[in-house]
Amino acid sequence: MICCAAPKKVLLSALLAALLASPALAKKSRKLEKEDLMNVLLSPSLAQWLVGPVAHIAEAEEIEAYLRLADDQAAEAFIQEFWQKRVDPNNPWAGRQVKAIFDQRAEVADRLFTEGANLGRRTDRGLIYILFGAPRQSGFVQDERRRNTTVEIWLYDPKVRRGLDGSAPDERYYFTREDDVTVFTAAPRISAPVVRR
Repeated sequence: MICCAAPKKVLLSALLAALLASPALAKKSRKLEKEDLMNVLLSPSLAQWLVGPVAHIAEAEEIEAYLRLADDQAAEAFIQEFWQKRVDPNNPWAGRQVKAIFDQRAEVADRLFTEGANLGRRTDRGLIYILFGAPRQSGFVQDERRRNTTVEIWLYDPKVRRGLDGSAPDERYYFTREDDVTVFTAAPRISAPVVRR
């Protein structure tokens, strides 16, 4: 059997570059699925770096550039530069580096929201927690449309501060358990008040 890993790598790189050149993909970059954010040319520890909140913090051009990288050394340099760019005295997070806040929240998200094989930082609740911090209030309600469905509600004050992605949080986020993970859901129909936790 003849090994052809190098030609496959070149072919994958060329296909990836062609896909990224698509204007439609560039516009949709913030809505890419997990598979679209993985760089298969990198080692497992770096291949999924964009998956989760980083993709929401990154600019579309940065996502495209990272997905074009072909080796771990270039990826590590890219990541270091990515976080350096976010140290800005005009940033609402002045005095604290965005990376330090990100790392602290990611650690908490991993501890609180890991479900099965899904790291907490890559879950829907982890995403919101990392971008905007802890909600000012959270609780659970029953959704009247779906019997026996409990919905977790997080409440934020959008006027307080912008998130790590530069945007204000929505006032409410709704999560429900589907299969083995907790995911975003549509607003529930409720008649009872929020049960605080």
